[in-house]
Amino acid sequence: MAARGRRWALPMLLAAATLSIALWALQVWHWPAVKYFMFDLNIYHQAGADVIAGGSLYQDRFLDHPFTYTPFAGILCAGLSLMSMESARLFLATVTIGCLGVAAFCSVRVAGIRPGRRATTVAVAIGAIGLWSEPVQDNLTFGQVNVVLMALVLLDFALPDSFPGKGVAIGLATAIKLTPGLFVVYLLMTRRFRPAATSSVTMAATMALGFLVLPADSSRYWSGIFADSGRVGDRLNSGNQSLYGLLGHLGLTGAVLTTCWLLCAALVGYFGSRAAIRSYRRADELGGVLVCALTALLVSPISWIHHWVWMTPLLAWLLARTESSRLAGRRSRWLPLCLTVVLFECWPQPGSQDWPMPLGAFHWHLDNTSTLWTRQLLLAVQQNMYALFAILVLIVVVRADRRATRPETSPPRQNGAPPERSPVPELSRR
Repeated sequence: MAARGRRWALPMLLAAATLSIALWALQVWHWPAVKYFMFDLNIYHQAGADVIAGGSLYQDRFLDHPFTYTPFAGILCAGLSLMSMESARLFLATVTIGCLGVAAFCSVRVAGIRPGRRATTVAVAIGAIGLWSEPVQDNLTFGQVNVVLMALVLLDFALPDSFPGKGVAIGLATAIKLTPGLFVVYLLMTRRFRPAATSSVTMAATMALGFLVLPADSSRYWSGIFADSGRVGDRLNSGNQSLYGLLGHLGLTGAVLTTCWLLCAALVGYFGSRAAIRSYRRADELGGVLVCALTALLVSPISWIHHWVWMTPLLAWLLARTESSRLAGRRSRWLPLCLTVVLFECWPQPGSQDWPMPLGAFHWHLDNTSTLWTRQLLLAVQQNMYALFAILVLIVVVRADRRATRPETSPPRQNGAPPERSPVPELSRR
């Protein structure tokens, strides 16, 4: 009976994934002005047309916004601008959903789940759930590219270290948006020098292409614009879920805010990098990658909600930890996984004029809570929920690393005998 249930699991999940995509298409059809306007894609489309027309990519404004990506990204946008805006929307939506599937399969592989029917089942489930996570929905709504960048990074980490082309995908992701460059640092910290060099060479090649095609714009960008976070938006906006945004939302301003942010960022960066290295040494590659990603999101001056697409591979990691933990026989082991799904999925919200629109917890209305102090506390947590959740995950990982590396009392060894190694728990292959 159990074998028959497992046999039907994959077809049922494939049907659920198809239904998930169909429901997304249905909400786009019903709320096109809200769920499919793709404002950021409009900026990329106009910036690409500006490149073709010979304009100034970093001095001109597009829909009253500056272009914030690299010159290489501007060249890619030039190709995008050859499509109509409607075709560009459909193209980016298709690529985003496809890359989400790639990211789900790569996450399962990096998590250590052996390739096969069960791994495929888990990947399909994670992809279907991930499509309705708030960060992925925001990428589809605004026309952002963070799912694509995440898929490129995970694709590289799914490859064996001996693969000659490992590092190219991370280099391409960094060539579009600089923040994935932190994964090159992670490769260096874990002494994987060839993939790190491959990423660096790939990035250098795209820079050279940028100087060849857009020499003036490249000089302008690399001479300082790349470090100007003020071009990205208001760092005190409630949508900024970085440490800077968290401290600003708590009321800090001016030099006090900057000083506290730098100190907190240094602290998080230090413990995050140590935790990532220890995760890699314990053969927990996905854990190391996730710690690296969450650390980057926290220490960055601005991390909008659509940057937090790493909640999707986090599901694969939590599932792997659930199966290999000491709580494997208890129902409570599912609590972190279920809590993540509840907090970061989009759920239908009642009270709208026609259909209940799916919204993430960040946008839930909390005005009807009983007392003023309860409402203020809930609003403070809600306004910073991504940053607070990431800090909680890092604390849990750091504490787990300390427990794993704590020396245990053991009987004395015979002379010359090697030290015993604690076994690494294997994932269930059911």
